[in-house]
Amino acid sequence: MNTIPLGVYRHYKGNLYEVIGFAKHSETCEEMVIYKALYGERGTWVRPVSMWNEIVEVNGKNVARFEIFVDDGQELLNNIEKIHTTELGAERIRRNLALGVDDVVDWCKQTIANSNRIARKGKNWYAHKGNVVITVNAKSYTIITAHKTNCTTRLIKSTDRLLLEDFIYHAIFIPPDAEKPSRDIIKQPDISIYIDGFGSQPGDFGVIAEIEGKAVGAAWTRIIPAYGHIDNETPELATSVLPEYRGQGIGTMLIHRLFNLLCERGYKNTSLAVQQKNDAVRFYQRLGYVIVRETDEEFIMLKDLTKVV
Repeated sequence: MNTIPLGVYRHYKGNLYEVIGFAKHSETCEEMVIYKALYGERGTWVRPVSMWNEIVEVNGKNVARFEIFVDDGQELLNNIEKIHTTELGAERIRRNLALGVDDVVDWCKQTIANSNRIARKGKNWYAHKGNVVITVNAKSYTIITAHKTNCTTRLIKSTDRLLLEDFIYHAIFIPPDAEKPSRDIIKQPDISIYIDGFGSQPGDFGVIAEIEGKAVGAAWTRIIPAYGHIDNETPELATSVLPEYRGQGIGTMLIHRLFNLLCERGYKNTSLAVQQKNDAVRFYQRLGYVIVRETDEEFIMLKDLTKVV
């Protein structure tokens, strides 16, 4: 008897799928799972229940072929009453944030409930509200700490060439089952065009995020004959955040500042190209980008800057 619940699942290679129903093979009566991809062309598929439930070997470890996907943020919110900390933890949080409240745990609960983003990384959750990050242990629901990110932004300078090389490399989409490419890939003309001579032509605008003096992310635009080119009036976006700083709202902050810069310069739209299998598609859609064209592997997306508030 089938016991697979409807819902969203993560394949062991990383992509998300939604189970939408079940069926039986007309000849063998074998139970089948009906599911659709939540990326790319959003195709609908069927697979035997027995195969769906299989355990596969990956890098010497046995893992489920599909695991139900739990939104980390919602799971933390569902258990918000379990959140607690120690007296020393409360005192540390007061000191870090200069809080003048007696009940630090209640303040943290309210901040988490109204957070902009909650992300799971390793054994902890990270709840972001403004420039405050609250770290909660995922097993015990203990508040480990809370601190300000102190993340600032500045305009890209002509001396930032080496930084742009790093960021364009980290911006390259790598499928879950693919190996990381050599850094020499950024020398390829279709990639180097995004950074060569940056600042020398109309449409070259960019911002960098820094934490304690370290550049951790960048977002910039160029009007170039590249993957996301629309026309000679529409700057194409490129954005990148160092892997260890992702999930903290830095990319969103950078792109919003870049939107404002483009609006100030009178631009009406900005475009981008993103791999159809890249989970970032939904991120860009939340920022207001819409798909206007497709290639075999990419979506070309457009943002209407006249709607930026």
